[in-house]
Amino acid sequence: MRNKRKKGGLLTVAMIWAAFATTNYNPAIADNYTINNYEDLNKALSGQEFGDSGNLSTLPEGGTVIMEGNITSTSSITTAVNNVTLNGSGNTYSAENSSLNGFVISTENQTIENITISGFNNAINVESNGSLTLTNTIFNNNTADIINSGNITLTGNNTLGTITGTGSIATSGNATISNSNISNGSINVSSNGNLDFKGGTLGENTQVTVDNGSSFTNSGNVTLNNNDTLNGSFKQSTGSLNLAGATTNGKLSLDGGEVNVTGNQTLTGDDTIGSGGDTIGSGVDLTVDATLTNDGGTINLNNNDLITSNGSISQTSGTINADNFATTNNGGSLKVNGGSLIISSDGLTLNNANDNIADDTTVDMQGNLTINNGSITLNTGDKLNNSTITQNGGSLTISEISTGSATLNSTSGNLTLDGATIEGNDTIAGTVNTTIG
Repeated sequence: MRNKRKKGGLLTVAMIWAAFATTNYNPAIADNYTINNYEDLNKALSGQEFGDSGNLSTLPEGGTVIMEGNITSTSSITTAVNNVTLNGSGNTYSAENSSLNGFVISTENQTIENITISGFNNAINVESNGSLTLTNTIFNNNTADIINSGNITLTGNNTLGTITGTGSIATSGNATISNSNISNGSINVSSNGNLDFKGGTLGENTQVTVDNGSSFTNSGNVTLNNNDTLNGSFKQSTGSLNLAGATTNGKLSLDGGEVNVTGNQTLTGDDTIGSGGDTIGSGVDLTVDATLTNDGGTINLNNNDLITSNGSISQTSGTINADNFATTNNGGSLKVNGGSLIISSDGLTLNNANDNIADDTTVDMQGNLTINNGSITLNTGDKLNNSTITQNGGSLTISEISTGSATLNSTSGNLTLDGATIEGNDTIAGTVNTTIG
């Protein structure tokens, strides 16, 4: 019997193309949608069908909308699809009039990138259940840029104006926030990010964290307290900073503006570099209304600075540089129990009964010292140089050193000379209670 050949089916062109399309399907490509008008943008982000009537699409989770050209908004858009990216492609999304609101983010893991958002009343409102990542976004001429009750992440380069609300903000890129009032929530600067806070207020109930290698620059009004941690740098040349127990780790670099110590605060050295530490520079107007303890940092004091009756400055290590600074009778005290005290060219005046410069402090007198109250001990290791020491009250102890080329003029108070050498220019009045050890 002859074997019959089994007939095989022929592949049609349509079948070949169908097989090719199936095996090469790429959802990353398929889920990109280019939109050039407001109506389709609104429908896409709000979960409706969009596009031409014969070729309608629905934006899936994980989808990307790419703006083709500038788009003008005629009403607010509320997001309804999670994990969506709006890529502005460098274009501008603008309001038809300034009374309009822009985006309401009510979904998770939204991304807006490479876009300028301009001319809105409230440009973006992140609701409590919403989360938004902004990348390379510019806000321009909006009444309010962001109202945040949810979570915002800033990456790349972002320029923001007014932010209000109680949600969290995290940045790992270069971000600028201007004229904003943030009273709650959190701000985290991470991954070598840089945050420039320009104007506005960052309140005491906002938790601030600056990670190692990152920086926060303030020219607004910021409060740092015991909820806040600096592992990266905090810088200020203008603006105002309120300190009340923040963990600074030697990362404060304050060159100007106002610094108000409103709660007990400790300044420290920087363990990561083995030197340096928190610095309050001479350009700062410092008001101390609580206890400011220096344990490894640097404090510069001058005639613009004040220790109030509720405040005090104490030092266990680090450096205090006093230049034309005076404590007050009815104010707080200066207590230096270690580290270095540098008395610069315009001098230091002690007026408070509780002022105390202890014997384990290294004193370098490059200017004059006036003692009207309080106590100070000068001993081995201290440099008197060509200074003048004027004692009108209080207690002065000079131990195991010579006054040298300095001049001592003691008219009142308690003077103890313990192994000290007094030189020819020195004067001790008979009204001084002098003890020679």
